[in-house]
Amino acid sequence: MEPVGLFGIRPYWKDGHNTGIYGLSLLRAICPCEECSAAAAVR
Repeated sequence: MEPVGLFGIRPYWKDGHNTGIYGLSLLRAICPCEECSAAAAVR
């Protein structure tokens, strides 16, 4: 994984490709943990 600015991450996959940037807001929105679920409920 590599941070991309203050807004996302770029994973390095096992097959060698590294295309795609995943925004932190998207990752938080799909995260199933209690902390992220609670934060989403407040919004």
